[in-house]
Amino acid sequence: DPKFNIGDRVLKRLSTSRTKLSSIYSDPMVVIDAEHPTYWVKNDSNDVYQVHVSQLRSFSAS
Repeated sequence: DPKFNIGDRVLKRLSTSRTKLSSIYSDPMVVIDAEHPTYWVKNDSNDVYQVHVSQLRSFSAS
């Protein structure tokens, strides 16, 4: 399992039903708390989500 640190930018897997062309992952979010394998992430709207590590991917802006 990957490990993330507080302040890391990550993508959260979307659990909603989707079409073939829709996104699989959310916009970038920031890790605000970590108790591996559970992480709390915050989006730009300050919504906080509790997420299992298997639902996260690292994000790096190119």
